[in-house]
Amino acid sequence: GFAPARGRAVAAGFATAPLGVARALFAAAGAAAVRDVAAARGFAAPRGPAAVRGLAGGGGMTGVRAIGGNQHDDPTRLAHRVPRRSDLRPRRHYAHPLCLLNKDNAPVQDIAFPELSCYLLPGHTTTPADAIAEARLAEELGLGKVWLSERFDVKDAGVICAAALAVTSRLRVATAATNIHTRHPLVLATMCASLHYLSGGRFELGLARGVGIRNQLMGLPAVSNAQLTEGVELLRKLWRGETVMGYEGSMGKLPYVNMGSWMKADIPVHFVGFGPASLRLAGAHFDGVHLHTFITAQGLRRAKALVQEGAAAAGRDPEAVKLWSVIATAVEPTHEDRLRKLVARMATYMQAPGYAELLVELNGWDPAVLENFRASPVVKSIPGGIDSAATLEQLEQIAELIPPEWLPAATGTPQACAAAWKAELDGGADGLVIHGSTPQEFAPALQAYRALRG
Repeated sequence: GFAPARGRAVAAGFATAPLGVARALFAAAGAAAVRDVAAARGFAAPRGPAAVRGLAGGGGMTGVRAIGGNQHDDPTRLAHRVPRRSDLRPRRHYAHPLCLLNKDNAPVQDIAFPELSCYLLPGHTTTPADAIAEARLAEELGLGKVWLSERFDVKDAGVICAAALAVTSRLRVATAATNIHTRHPLVLATMCASLHYLSGGRFELGLARGVGIRNQLMGLPAVSNAQLTEGVELLRKLWRGETVMGYEGSMGKLPYVNMGSWMKADIPVHFVGFGPASLRLAGAHFDGVHLHTFITAQGLRRAKALVQEGAAAAGRDPEAVKLWSVIATAVEPTHEDRLRKLVARMATYMQAPGYAELLVELNGWDPAVLENFRASPVVKSIPGGIDSAATLEQLEQIAELIPPEWLPAATGTPQACAAAWKAELDGGADGLVIHGSTPQEFAPALQAYRALRG
């Protein structure tokens, strides 16, 4: 285990030193490197003899060998692994979800708008690398969080969230959503824990049932309430370092799964959905609820009441389950913007059997409008999702099928958009998800919102 390390020590000028001295010199140099990398990453690393002991493993090189694989001759790699030895103390995890603290217990930097968030890669995309610039700009603008809606093309949740977390330092990154049944429970738990430790605790998991027709096409059964509740409990057990043994239930058979007793990952879990029964379930079992685009003020009030009803029935504090409202936003939109950002998005929701019916029920809309929409020849002629397949000419025709009141959104001047955001928060939402626009597109509304919020 010492040979590669000794080779590096020799290359650094330690060739004439006896083996034991070379060990000590290498350990000291390695400890300094660890301290430098740790300081750059916000960790508090031990100094003096403790640092040397951590690398040299006391009387031998076991500490270096324990780093793992062929990386054990590079002490700077210590800063990249999960901290669990005396050579590097991990950054503490704090209860406050919107403020990271450094080793001196001081805020890293204030977040200007912790109540505001947005989507990464909103809607259909063929350029997933855009998420990197969008995440950076969202953090620069002062947003507290970004969300990713996973699609099975180029929007894999683990990949895109990892990219966003790697290029930011304060921004929280969440899924909205992925599904409980498209990954094995241990695989999903591993993905989330990896993102959690990669980012110093900035990842959050948003789970949804999935679209019924897509589940059928993928050969997957519909997600039951038991799958949601048992699945979340399994994830939390694994994140607490517990062993799941002999499980047989709605999530299948798990003879033995464990992620390690050292695991202590407190990851918030949100329910992403809006059906009445699902909202009650979310209030009883989840940390937060992420709603849906195009929910009216009446629908928002009803959704909040259902979540709080479910929380109270489960003996939980109804105010502890946070409600995130989603609002489509288009600052100074062109006619084409309106068609693509609002009409196309709503039309895609209306295509999905069983999905739009829940939105109609929550908002108290006329079901006949949905029936007429689906019977329209132009809608029937479009293969696939309208937001990714329809032409502008087709969207013009589809716009005539959707009443204006079915498209509640923040549109117009920056001031008008800011006023719509504030009205959503005043109407009962704990946080706001800006949908349909990138940070660059909605940035002009932030200054107006700052003035309006006071």
